[in-house]
Amino acid sequence: MGRVPGFASIALSFTPWIVYWSVTPFIGAPAIWASLAITALVLTLNRLILGEAAFMDAFTAAFMAAASIGVAAGVEVFIWGRGFIGYSALAVMALTSLALRRPYTLQVSKLDYPDVYWSQPAFIKTNEVITWAWVCVYAVAAVTSVVLAPPASSLAPLAFIGLGLWLSTWIPKTYPLREVVREFPRYGYWRAGVGGGRGEGYDVGVVGSGVG
Repeated sequence: MGRVPGFASIALSFTPWIVYWSVTPFIGAPAIWASLAITALVLTLNRLILGEAAFMDAFTAAFMAAASIGVAAGVEVFIWGRGFIGYSALAVMALTSLALRRPYTLQVSKLDYPDVYWSQPAFIKTNEVITWAWVCVYAVAAVTSVVLAPPASSLAPLAFIGLGLWLSTWIPKTYPLREVVREFPRYGYWRAGVGGGRGEGYDVGVVGSGVG
């Protein structure tokens, strides 16, 4: 399979959730069953793209299976509480991946960078930051799905998901550079004394791998 950008993979992972949140109000339980079927397809496609099962997709499959069984048994909270339950579940998923020290965005990020970077602390730390951003997005989406009145209670959380997708592309472009700038003053500037202790000296700064 040709190269697939990480953004496309994570957007694919949201497909069953979008169906769950958007279609369930109109047709109820069949939308949840359809979401489960879509999840199976997404799980397969992302496995081909990533070379392994995506953590988010596996979690989604477990959630949709539980929701399908629940509505079949008459537990309708998965229908009328779909917003709060769904976004809260995704927040738990993201927190779980952080607790396991394997931020779930790490798998997707590998699609955009050579494997030489995958084990680098900066690469892993960046994905931890991205995953924490998603935790915040899911938490805010869960709250807004409850406190806002329709249709804002459905539309506002989806807007936050869009914000999360944007952050997933913006953070890798800015966070690593900010860390380098923050660390550089610790070792990037010295004053070298000369002249036998008479207080004279030269300013010495590191430029690349040389001295200037």
